Amino acid sequence: MTPGSMIIVTGPPGAGKSTVARMVADHFDDSVLIVGDDFHHAIRRGYVSPWQAESEDQNEVVIDATAAAAAAYARGGYLVVVDGIIGPWFLERWLSHLSDEVQVHYIVLRPSKDVALRRAMERTGDRDLVNPDPVAFMHQEFVKRGGSDNHVLDSSNLSAEQTASKVLEFFAEGRLLLAR
Repeated sequence: MTPGSMIIVTGPPGAGKSTVARMVADHFDDSVLIVGDDFHHAIRRGYVSPWQAESEDQNEVVIDATAAAAAAYARGGYLVVVDGIIGPWFLERWLSHLSDEVQVHYIVLRPSKDVALRRAMERTGDRDLVNPDPVAFMHQEFVKRGGSDNHVLDSSNLSAEQTASKVLEFFAEGRLLLAR
């Protein structure tokens, strides 16, 4: 079986990752959607909010588990779309789980801080991710360490559909492919 490819859709909370990743995965016939938050929520006891300094070891375990699951699907020939906060600071660790045959495409959705905060405040669900402090902190991390321009898309003025369309366009052009 020929290994599949992987598209990592990342960015700070409020960037639109979940909606866009779902749309991108639905575009392909043989695709899998891996939701990084599910791997965080799998920790039943002893969970530490992932932006807190003391969460570093936990975050590495979650990255390892998420990457291993994504790698298994890719080895099976699926196009894997990953929705999660897989910042550039985790890329080397992530890639260590993959064979060289798996092509990895990487996109950072990075709307303005104000747009990310507004979007995060409008959603329901995870209380931590509607709190402006961690949203602002993670936005700043992606600004400071957010990758090269070829892998960053300002989604501030784009609808989810327009953003997904851009991701698919960049993917088809090979613009998102990580050199390994």
